[in-house]
Amino acid sequence: MLLSYLLKAPLDEDTQRAYTTLLHLYDCSKRQKIFPHVLPDTEIDWFKQEAARLKMVLEQTAFFGNLTKREKKAALSGSHLMFITSLEAADAVGFDRKEYEFYWNYLSQYTHIFSLQFYRLEPNSRGTGIENEFDLDAMKMALTFCAMILERSSNLMIETFPDTAPARRGLWSQFRPGPLRNSVASRFLKHVK
Repeated sequence: MLLSYLLKAPLDEDTQRAYTTLLHLYDCSKRQKIFPHVLPDTEIDWFKQEAARLKMVLEQTAFFGNLTKREKKAALSGSHLMFITSLEAADAVGFDRKEYEFYWNYLSQYTHIFSLQFYRLEPNSRGTGIENEFDLDAMKMALTFCAMILERSSNLMIETFPDTAPARRGLWSQFRPGPLRNSVASRFLKHVK
């Protein structure tokens, strides 16, 4: 969804600056919350200073100036990755809203403090860690969802960069960053061919 959001962003420089600044502000804000117990105060202070600088950059864009007071406050809070909601981003990539909300809730740690199976231990081994049909079906559903997301993302990349289409060959797709020997996957693919 983030990839689609960025690719469909208006091309004017001011809007691009607002979009990328918001992303960086979000990142700085999250790092301030995540890393205080593992990074020295000087590094956390840097993230605080950078977040303050990014807010000033954001406020100077014409795009930001055209937002509502509520949207401006949300953007400056550092808690938003995009200028649209996740549901709007899901709509933009063709997710059925009910499907998106189902997977969001099913896969979200905010919904389940433990795995679903933890609450329903049953004689058929459900929730015990021993292989059983219910747990396998739950894993298959999650993997199917992940495969669908990867396929949609790949399709979007091909739409955006059509010259990459010939490189799309299923398991044998390769976008090499350098010599093949640099790729861990190459060691395994030679056995698959």
